[in-house]
Amino acid sequence: MALAYSRVLVYLVFLSFFLLSSKAYPFHEKLQYLSERQSISPQDRSQQVRNSIIEQGFEFIEPQSYFAISGKCKTDTRNIDTKKYANRFDFYKQAVLDATQIAQGAQKWPQFGTDASDLYMWPGLGDDDRQAYALNITKNIEAAANWDHPRWGFDAYITLTCDDPFNACNGKIGDDPRSVACYVNNTMELWGSVSCISCCGAFFTINDNKQAFDYGKAKDITQLGLDWMRTSGSYLVHEMMHTVKITQDRPHIMDQSFPGALKRRVYGPKDCAKAARGNSGLGITENTLNADSYAEFMLAMYWKDLFNGQLLPPTSTLSVTEAPPGVNQSTGDFELVSDNDDSYVDFAAQVTQPQLTCAGEPADKPPATQAWIAAQINDYCTQIANSGWIVNSTLGQYGPKGYVAGNTAPDSENDLWLSVSHDPGCDVNTAYEVELSDCQEFFGIALNGCNTNSLTRKWGGQVQANCALWNITTRAGHNTMPPNGYPPK
Repeated sequence: MALAYSRVLVYLVFLSFFLLSSKAYPFHEKLQYLSERQSISPQDRSQQVRNSIIEQGFEFIEPQSYFAISGKCKTDTRNIDTKKYANRFDFYKQAVLDATQIAQGAQKWPQFGTDASDLYMWPGLGDDDRQAYALNITKNIEAAANWDHPRWGFDAYITLTCDDPFNACNGKIGDDPRSVACYVNNTMELWGSVSCISCCGAFFTINDNKQAFDYGKAKDITQLGLDWMRTSGSYLVHEMMHTVKITQDRPHIMDQSFPGALKRRVYGPKDCAKAARGNSGLGITENTLNADSYAEFMLAMYWKDLFNGQLLPPTSTLSVTEAPPGVNQSTGDFELVSDNDDSYVDFAAQVTQPQLTCAGEPADKPPATQAWIAAQINDYCTQIANSGWIVNSTLGQYGPKGYVAGNTAPDSENDLWLSVSHDPGCDVNTAYEVELSDCQEFFGIALNGCNTNSLTRKWGGQVQANCALWNITTRAGHNTMPPNGYPPK
């Protein structure tokens, strides 16, 4: 049966109108804005990955959010000023909302905010001759700003934990002497990706957006610097930029390092501004793929909106005795200014079997998007499971089904074929009804285990499991012959 799909992008406007205006607002009005931070509640969608996250002891910050925090954080008060937050769970929750605010405000780039990107990422990124860079930047910002909005198909989740699962909090990043703030590990699951962010002790001492605003408005604005105005939200923006959901099929955003014997990370406003000047050995490509360059220029845009158009320079001229929490009183720097992108693609099948064979990237076949194929897998598996379809060497051994993929590239109608058939290498007497969970699992491995560098260009593959071959094949045009022929009568 031919099915045609079109995507509908639903965008929820989170920031108030004054963020899009250059009009100066009194401090008390801005303070009121900061006190009215709201969460985002997307519509219903698949519970596959969500249930798995809940079973692992995580709690979503809202019933339909894509952000979940470990329930253990509710009893964890390490490094927490309990006059401000009850525990690490509450601290994380506010940091998520603040990160969303920062990303939402940056969506007006490059119409506004090119002075911030000139200073903290690379000069002239909004110019016509650099449209390729600008397009990637705008898409990455949009993905961060709309992470918690409704969508369908292949969902992406962020979990936040307090127990340092990869033992990175007490380590260092290469030769960099600075402490680890947070790190992220990305895992591809059956029906979505899960990016686990783990933050270390000193992270939980940093000001949130409102606290930083209160700190800044009490000072001489002309003496403020972005270094002392960083927030827990801006640190989470950095971590979000590392996730596969942000970049999708675009180049992955890393933590760049300055050239030299000591691999010092480009981290913090001073480092990002230094790298952006182009005389440190890093060029436009490295700077536009550096996570903290995103975090700093987006944060600079955020404070410019709130401080009457004042673009904050990298460093403050205030006395170190006036520094906010988290700043080393001897050096004047934040003590946690380095993190670790632990593993941005980490797919592994849950068992040694099934065996996966990928189709690769055949030039004679079109790709399809991961989300679209996932929807067809669910439909196909539901159909054959509900009908009592049997894997058997002689009876009903092959159940192909084709779909019209209207959202594939190139723009033409292409067929996607899904099939499960008896594995000729197995016992000929094997016969069993296909179960929905097995069907979804094995097709999910073929989908998510191949072409792992992209969510939009999938060619599929074949999984050998349970004496059956679970096959995903893309085809150009409308060839009525299934890829492996029709089953015998």
